[in-house]
Amino acid sequence: MNYPPLVPSPRDEAQFAAILNASELLLKKQVIRLLGKKLRILERGNVVLTVEQEGLMIKAPIRVFLDEAQTRPVLGAFTPPQVIGYQPHDIVDLMSNQKIGVIHKVGNDDFRIYDAWGREIGELREDSLLLSIMRKVLFNLIPQKYDLKIAGKKVARYSQNWNPLTYRLTVRYLVPASQFDRRLGLAAAVMLACLEGRETSVG
Repeated sequence: MNYPPLVPSPRDEAQFAAILNASELLLKKQVIRLLGKKLRILERGNVVLTVEQEGLMIKAPIRVFLDEAQTRPVLGAFTPPQVIGYQPHDIVDLMSNQKIGVIHKVGNDDFRIYDAWGREIGELREDSLLLSIMRKVLFNLIPQKYDLKIAGKKVARYSQNWNPLTYRLTVRYLVPASQFDRRLGLAAAVMLACLEGRETSVG
């Protein structure tokens, strides 16, 4: 798959690196929206990234931008057009135009993480099977929590709260940025927020 070329400015690279070094991020999404999904990502109360998924199709590209005007893309998740249903999303650094990994949704809210060469390196899943069942029975009245593990080590915790008007997902990194590629951690959070609640059987 070809991705749009981009020549990033040193300022954009430094700004994105600073965001990736943050210990905690908050994703906010307006639940009621006619077309597509738009998220804002905050760090210490300030909007630092904007996420857009156009249209209603599950395979619609997801892009992350440094600005609200969406002129400075930094990260993207793309599904090859020929596949049907849930398939792996290529995660692309849009500043370097390089594929950095793959994230594949394999359950209602379970994801497998792969490196750029297709080798499985981790997973994102709910923290407890029992709590997962209880949450579905109680219509998510119990806040959802997910653990991201890379090479068997827990590197991030995702806490999801939902109400009829606003969706919030808090990302807390548990290890320094030097110990895993936080671009994949951010992409996993974005995909969880964009695809939450959709079944894997959807075509």
